[in-house]
Amino acid sequence: MGMEFGADNQVVILELDGTVSLGTLGMTTVTIDIKQGRAKRLETTNAKVTTAGKFADPSLTALDIGGSTMTITSVLNEVGVELVAGASLPLTLEARPGSDVDGATFETPGGARPRVRVDMSHRGQGVVSVRLVVEFAPSRKPTICVDTPHTTQLTTSFHLDPAQVSVTTTRPWQCLAGDGHLRVPVP
Repeated sequence: MGMEFGADNQVVILELDGTVSLGTLGMTTVTIDIKQGRAKRLETTNAKVTTAGKFADPSLTALDIGGSTMTITSVLNEVGVELVAGASLPLTLEARPGSDVDGATFETPGGARPRVRVDMSHRGQGVVSVRLVVEFAPSRKPTICVDTPHTTQLTTSFHLDPAQVSVTTTRPWQCLAGDGHLRVPVP
Protein backbone atom coordinates (compact mmCIF):
# COMPACT_ATOMS: atom_id res chain seq x y z
CA MET A 1 0.00 0.00 0.00
CA GLY A 2 1.31 3.48 -0.89
CA MET A 3 -0.01 6.91 0.12
CA GLU A 4 0.20 10.43 -1.27
CA PHE A 5 -0.57 13.37 1.01
CA GLY A 6 -2.72 16.30 -0.06
CA ALA A 7 -4.40 19.31 1.49
CA ASP A 8 -6.34 18.95 4.77
CA ASN A 9 -4.68 15.60 5.58
CA GLN A 10 -6.30 13.98 2.51
CA VAL A 11 -4.47 10.88 1.32
CA VAL A 12 -4.70 8.82 -1.85
CA ILE A 13 -4.28 5.14 -0.97
CA LEU A 14 -3.00 2.75 -3.62
CA GLU A 15 -3.63 -0.84 -2.53
CA LEU A 16 -1.46 -3.77 -3.63
CA ASP A 17 -4.34 -5.05 -5.81
CA GLY A 18 -4.30 -1.78 -7.79
CA THR A 19 -7.45 -0.24 -6.29
CA VAL A 20 -7.32 3.39 -5.28
CA SER A 21 -9.24 5.12 -2.49
CA LEU A 22 -9.27 8.56 -0.93
CA GLY A 23 -8.99 8.94 2.83
CA THR A 24 -8.08 11.38 5.56
CA LEU A 25 -5.28 10.89 8.06
CA GLY A 26 -6.73 9.86 11.41
CA MET A 27 -9.89 8.48 9.81
CA THR A 28 -10.98 4.86 9.89
CA THR A 29 -11.26 3.87 6.22
CA VAL A 30 -13.62 1.01 5.35
CA THR A 31 -14.88 -0.44 2.09
CA ILE A 32 -18.60 -0.73 1.47
CA ASP A 33 -19.81 -3.95 -0.12
CA ILE A 34 -22.59 -2.83 -2.47
CA LYS A 35 -24.96 -5.77 -2.87
CA GLN A 36 -27.53 -3.98 -5.03
CA GLY A 37 -27.40 -0.92 -7.20
CA ARG A 38 -29.48 0.64 -9.96
CA ALA A 39 -29.13 3.81 -11.96
CA LYS A 40 -31.92 4.78 -14.34
CA ARG A 41 -32.51 7.53 -16.88
CA LEU A 42 -28.87 8.62 -17.08
CA GLU A 43 -28.22 11.60 -19.35
CA THR A 44 -31.48 13.24 -18.29
CA THR A 45 -32.42 15.74 -15.60
CA ASN A 46 -34.49 13.05 -13.87
CA ALA A 47 -32.00 10.26 -13.05
CA LYS A 48 -32.55 7.92 -10.12
CA VAL A 49 -29.72 6.06 -8.35
CA THR A 50 -30.26 3.47 -5.62
CA THR A 51 -27.50 1.54 -3.86
CA ALA A 52 -27.61 -0.75 -0.84
CA GLY A 53 -24.81 -2.49 0.99
CA LYS A 54 -22.88 -2.98 4.20
CA PHE A 55 -19.54 -1.96 5.63
CA ALA A 56 -17.78 -3.41 8.64
CA ASP A 57 -14.94 -2.74 11.04
CA PRO A 58 -14.63 -3.79 14.69
CA SER A 59 -14.17 -0.11 15.66
CA LEU A 60 -17.67 0.68 14.35
CA THR A 61 -19.45 -0.96 17.31
CA ALA A 62 -19.28 2.40 19.12
CA LEU A 63 -20.27 4.48 16.08
CA ASP A 64 -23.02 6.98 16.97
CA ILE A 65 -24.85 7.04 13.65
CA GLY A 66 -27.53 9.52 14.74
CA GLY A 67 -24.93 11.88 16.17
CA SER A 68 -23.02 11.98 12.90
CA THR A 69 -22.91 14.31 9.94
CA MET A 70 -22.56 12.61 6.55
CA THR A 71 -20.63 14.11 3.66
CA ILE A 72 -21.14 12.40 0.30
CA THR A 73 -18.08 12.88 -1.89
CA SER A 74 -19.12 10.71 -4.85
CA VAL A 75 -22.32 8.95 -5.91
CA LEU A 76 -21.21 7.32 -9.17
CA ASN A 77 -17.78 8.57 -10.14
CA GLU A 78 -16.19 7.22 -13.31
CA VAL A 79 -12.45 7.94 -13.35
CA GLY A 80 -12.81 11.41 -11.83
CA VAL A 81 -16.09 12.32 -13.55
CA GLU A 82 -19.24 12.32 -11.41
CA LEU A 83 -22.15 10.87 -13.40
CA VAL A 84 -24.73 12.36 -11.01
CA ALA A 85 -23.76 15.93 -11.82
CA GLY A 86 -26.69 17.56 -10.02
CA ALA A 87 -25.69 16.25 -6.61
CA SER A 88 -23.48 19.33 -5.89
CA LEU A 89 -20.73 17.28 -4.30
CA PRO A 90 -19.42 17.21 -1.70
CA LEU A 91 -22.89 17.23 -0.10
CA THR A 92 -23.12 17.41 3.71
CA LEU A 93 -26.27 16.07 5.37
CA GLU A 94 -27.36 16.12 9.02
CA ALA A 95 -29.15 13.19 10.66
CA ARG A 96 -32.92 13.69 10.69
CA PRO A 97 -34.55 14.36 14.08
CA GLY A 98 -35.48 11.09 15.75
CA SER A 99 -32.27 9.38 14.64
CA ASP A 100 -30.33 7.58 17.35
CA VAL A 101 -27.05 5.83 18.08
CA ASP A 102 -28.14 2.72 16.14
CA GLY A 103 -29.72 4.26 13.06
CA ALA A 104 -30.28 7.46 11.16
CA THR A 105 -31.76 8.96 8.04
CA PHE A 106 -29.78 11.69 6.31
CA GLU A 107 -31.63 13.67 3.63
CA THR A 108 -31.86 16.90 1.72
CA PRO A 109 -34.67 19.28 2.75
CA GLY A 110 -38.14 18.67 1.29
CA GLY A 111 -38.50 20.09 -2.19
CA ALA A 112 -34.73 20.08 -2.85
CA ARG A 113 -33.58 18.87 -6.27
CA PRO A 114 -31.94 16.50 -6.53
CA ARG A 115 -33.45 14.66 -3.60
CA VAL A 116 -30.92 12.62 -1.61
CA ARG A 117 -31.73 10.19 1.21
CA VAL A 118 -29.41 7.83 3.06
CA ASP A 119 -30.67 5.30 5.62
CA MET A 120 -28.00 3.79 7.84
CA SER A 121 -28.25 1.33 10.75
CA HIS A 122 -26.15 -0.94 12.97
CA ARG A 123 -26.49 -4.66 12.23
CA GLY A 124 -24.29 -5.84 15.11
CA GLN A 125 -20.59 -6.64 15.60
CA GLY A 126 -19.33 -3.56 13.77
CA VAL A 127 -21.51 -4.10 10.68
CA VAL A 128 -23.45 -1.09 9.36
CA SER A 129 -26.01 -1.25 6.54
CA VAL A 130 -26.56 1.70 4.24
CA ARG A 131 -29.07 2.55 1.51
CA LEU A 132 -28.54 5.60 -0.72
CA VAL A 133 -31.23 7.02 -3.01
CA VAL A 134 -30.72 10.02 -5.30
CA GLU A 135 -33.74 11.19 -7.35
CA PHE A 136 -34.51 13.97 -9.82
CA ALA A 137 -30.82 14.44 -10.59
CA PRO A 138 -29.20 15.83 -13.73
CA SER A 139 -26.78 13.18 -14.91
CA ARG A 140 -24.58 11.87 -17.67
CA LYS A 141 -23.96 8.44 -19.16
CA PRO A 142 -20.75 6.56 -18.44
CA THR A 143 -18.15 6.81 -21.19
CA ILE A 144 -16.07 3.72 -20.39
CA CYS A 145 -18.42 0.73 -20.76
CA VAL A 146 -16.17 -2.13 -21.91
CA ASP A 147 -15.89 -5.92 -21.99
CA THR A 148 -18.69 -8.50 -22.06
CA PRO A 149 -20.98 -7.85 -20.35
CA HIS A 150 -20.44 -4.10 -20.75
CA THR A 151 -19.19 -2.71 -17.42
CA THR A 152 -17.60 0.41 -16.00
CA GLN A 153 -15.76 0.97 -12.73
CA LEU A 154 -17.65 3.43 -10.50
CA THR A 155 -16.73 4.87 -7.11
CA THR A 156 -19.17 5.68 -4.32
CA SER A 157 -17.81 7.37 -1.19
CA PHE A 158 -18.81 9.32 1.89
CA HIS A 159 -17.53 10.07 5.36
CA LEU A 160 -19.06 10.43 8.78
CA ASP A 161 -18.02 13.06 11.32
CA PRO A 162 -17.20 13.50 14.14
CA ALA A 163 -16.62 9.71 14.10
CA GLN A 164 -13.92 10.11 11.42
CA VAL A 165 -15.10 7.15 9.32
CA SER A 166 -14.44 7.21 5.57
CA VAL A 167 -16.45 4.73 3.47
CA THR A 168 -15.69 4.00 -0.18
CA THR A 169 -15.90 1.42 -2.92
CA THR A 170 -14.87 1.15 -6.54
CA ARG A 171 -16.58 -1.72 -8.30
CA PRO A 172 -17.91 -2.77 -11.71
CA TRP A 173 -21.44 -1.72 -12.70
CA GLN A 174 -23.12 -3.29 -15.71
CA CYS A 175 -24.06 -0.86 -18.50
CA LEU A 176 -27.51 -1.46 -20.04
CA ALA A 177 -29.95 0.20 -22.47
CA GLY A 178 -27.41 2.15 -24.47
CA ASP A 179 -25.51 2.87 -21.26
CA GLY A 180 -28.44 4.91 -19.90
CA HIS A 181 -29.06 2.35 -17.14
CA LEU A 182 -26.58 0.69 -14.77
CA ARG A 183 -26.83 -2.14 -12.27
CA VAL A 184 -25.04 -4.16 -9.62
CA PRO A 185 -24.51 -7.07 -9.31
CA VAL A 186 -22.99 -7.79 -12.67
CA PRO A 187 -24.18 -11.24 -13.83
